[in-house]
Amino acid sequence: MRTAPRPWPLAVLALISSLFASHALAGPIEKTLRRAEGNVPTPIFRPRPSPQDTQPPTITETPPPPATIEPTKASACLTQLSQIALAAPASGPKEEDSKCRIPDPVSVKATLGRFPVEFSRELTLDCPFALAFARFVRDTVQPLARHHLDQPLASIGTGPGYTCRRRNNAPSGKLSEHAFGNAIDMVTFRPANGAVLNVTSPSQMQQDQARFFSALRTAACGSFTTVLGPGSNPAHATHLHLDLGRSKDRKNPYRICE
Repeated sequence: MRTAPRPWPLAVLALISSLFASHALAGPIEKTLRRAEGNVPTPIFRPRPSPQDTQPPTITETPPPPATIEPTKASACLTQLSQIALAAPASGPKEEDSKCRIPDPVSVKATLGRFPVEFSRELTLDCPFALAFARFVRDTVQPLARHHLDQPLASIGTGPGYTCRRRNNAPSGKLSEHAFGNAIDMVTFRPANGAVLNVTSPSQMQQDQARFFSALRTAACGSFTTVLGPGSNPAHATHLHLDLGRSKDRKNPYRICE
C-alpha cells in the first residue's frame, strides 16, 4: 500500500517562492538598467591644454603685391641700347660744379652683333647719345671699315665720354657737351689685323685709311649735329668730336660739320 507524499515544509516553500519572484523581476530590471545606460553619454577625456595652446594664434599678414611701375623713358632707352651694345646703368657724376650732370647715365663697353667693336675704355654717356653712337658704330663705321680696309674693325680708341669741363678745355665760357655725357671723341681705329689708324689729317694717312676716315666723317654729319675733326681748329687736330648738343630743344637744329 503506497503512502501519501509528505508535504513540503513551509520554510522550503517560502524559499522557493522568493527565488521564483527574484528571477521574474531580474529580466525587467536588467532591461531597465540597459536602457538607462544607453541614455547616459560616454564621457570624453581630453588632455589639459598646455600654456602654449592657450596663447592666441599668430596671424601672418600677406603683404600686398608690389605696385606695377610703368616703364620710364630712361629704362626704355637702356632696353634699346642693350640690344645693340654691352651697356649698363651708371651712377651720375659727382662734381663740384653742379651744372655738370647726365640725365640718364649709362656705361658702354662695346657694340654687339656679328662684328662687335670694343671701346678702349668704358664710356660714361647719356643714354640717348649712347644709343645714337652705338648705332653709328654698328651700322656705319663697321661697314665702312670692311669696305675700305677689307677687314672688320676690332676696336676704337676714345676719350672718356663724360668730362666736366668747358668747351675746348677753356678756363671760362660755356660747358662742353662732354659735361652732359652728350659727346664722344674718337682718337684711333684698330682693324682686326692689329694695325692702328690714328686720327689726323687724311694727307698723312695711307690711301685706304684716308678713304675710310673721310667717308666716316661725312656720314657722321648725318647722325650727329656737331662734327669737328682735323682741320676744323687746333683743339680737334688729333681726334674726331661727335655730339648731339644742338638737337636739344630745337625742332630744326642747325649743324656744324667741319
